[in-house]
Amino acid sequence: MDSKSDQAFTLIELLVVIAIIGILAGFIIVSMSGASSSANDSRRKADINQLAKAVMIWKTNNPDTLFPVDIDGCNIGDDCTDIFGSASVLRDPNGSYYTYTSADGTDFTITAELSNTNSYSFDSSTGRYSEVSSNPINGICGTANKVFYVTSSDYGDSNFCNVGTLSSTPVFPEIGQTVNWTCIGADGGTTASCSATRSASSCIDVAGLDCNEYTVGTDTVNVYTLTGSSTTSTTWTVPAGVTEVEYLVVAGGGGGGGQVGGGGGAGGFLTGSLSVSLGDVSIIVGKGGVGGNYPTSYKGGDGESSVLSYNGTVITASGGGGGGAYGGLYNGNPGGSGGGAGYTGSYGVANGNPISQGNDGGPYSAFYSGGGGGGAGGAGLGGTGSLDTAVGGIGGSGLSSSITGSSLSYAGGGGGCGQGYSGTATAGGGAGSAGRFSPSYPGIDGTGGGGGGGRDYAGGKGGAGVVVIRYSMP
Repeated sequence: MDSKSDQAFTLIELLVVIAIIGILAGFIIVSMSGASSSANDSRRKADINQLAKAVMIWKTNNPDTLFPVDIDGCNIGDDCTDIFGSASVLRDPNGSYYTYTSADGTDFTITAELSNTNSYSFDSSTGRYSEVSSNPINGICGTANKVFYVTSSDYGDSNFCNVGTLSSTPVFPEIGQTVNWTCIGADGGTTASCSATRSASSCIDVAGLDCNEYTVGTDTVNVYTLTGSSTTSTTWTVPAGVTEVEYLVVAGGGGGGGQVGGGGGAGGFLTGSLSVSLGDVSIIVGKGGVGGNYPTSYKGGDGESSVLSYNGTVITASGGGGGGAYGGLYNGNPGGSGGGAGYTGSYGVANGNPISQGNDGGPYSAFYSGGGGGGAGGAGLGGTGSLDTAVGGIGGSGLSSSITGSSLSYAGGGGGCGQGYSGTATAGGGAGSAGRFSPSYPGIDGTGGGGGGGRDYAGGKGGAGVVVIRYSMP
C-alpha cells in the first residue's frame, strides 16, 4: 500500500515544470508585445491618414492660401497652427505628438515614429505614404569610380559599388569617354552617382614621328621615335590628374668619319622626373648625323638635339659629334659625346655642360686607325696596331635605362675604322669598317648611338634619338 509521501512531486520535477512555465510565459509576453506594437503602428498609420485628410480639407476651404509654413516641424495639437479641427486631438498611442512640416507652404508632410523607430509619413507633393528607416544605408561608389589608362581594356578587379545596389552594369568606356552608374542606398539612404573615364591618349603619331604606347605594371609608357629622315617635333598633352612624369631624352648620334674615320659620338643622354599639371609638353626628337663620304666630305656629320620642354623647363640633349677623318683638319667634333679622331687627327670633346651628357671621343693613337666615338657611359678609345693590322678604337659605352620596362642600352659610341680590322661599338653604336673596302655600320635608330668610321667607303650614319615619357594615373 502506497504512502502519501510516495505520491508527492520531487523538487527536480517542480523545477522542471516551473522552467517550462517560464519559457511559455516568455513566448506569450513576446508575442503579446509584438501584437501590441503592430496594433499601435496600425493606429499611428490610421491617424496620419486622418490628419492628412484634415489638412487637405482645410486647403479645399482655403484655395487661395498657402499651407502654414513650419520648416522645423511643429507638434499637432500643441504648437501647430490650428488647421486640423477635431483631428488635432489625435495623439500617438504612447502619448507623444505627431509632427507637421512645410518648407514653403506649397507642400507639407505629416510624420509619426513607429515602434521600430522608423519614420512613417505622408508627403503631399507625391500623395504617397512611406516608411523611412531610422538607420538609412547610403550608397558608396566602388573602386571603378576613377580614370583608367587609355591602354586599359576592362575594369580588372575594380568593383562598382562598395555599398548599395548597382543600378546597371556599365560597359567599359571607349578612349576619351565616360560611363555612369549609381549605387542605390537602402532604407531611405542616399544614392551615389559614380563614373569611370578612360583617358584620351596623349600618344599620337605625326608625319615622320611615331608614338608607341603600352603599360608597364600600373604605369603608361609613351615612346617617340623617328620614322622620317628629319628631326621632328610634336606635343604631348598631360592627362588629367597626372602630376609627375619620368622622362628619357636621347639626342641623335654623330655620323662616323670616312677615309680612316673615327666613330661618331653618341647623342646626349638625360633622364629624370618632371612635375607637371594640365597643359602640353613640347617634344623634339633629333636625327642622327650623316656619315662622312670618301672622297668628298670625309668628316661625319653631327647628330641633332632632342628636347623636352614644359612651362619654362627645357631639357636639351645635345647631338653627338661627328667622327673625324684622315688628316689633321679632320678632327672629331664636340657634342653630347665627342666624335672619335680620324687618322692623325684629334678627338672631339663632350660639351654637354652644365649637365654632363656624355664623354670624349677616342684619340688618334695607331697608324691608319680612327678613334672610337664617345658614349654616354664612357670615353671612346684609340686604335691599335700598325698599317694593315691596325684596329679601330672601341666606341665608348652607353648607359642603361629601364624606363620602357626593359633594361636597354642607349647612346653607345661608334667604333673607329681600322686599316685591317673593324673597330668595336657598344650597344647602340655602329661598328667600324672591317677592312679597306668594306662599309661601316650605322648607329641604331632610337638609341642615339654613333655611326662607325669608314675606310674607303662612307662612315655609318648616327642613330636617331628617342624621347620616352612614363607616368602613373592617380
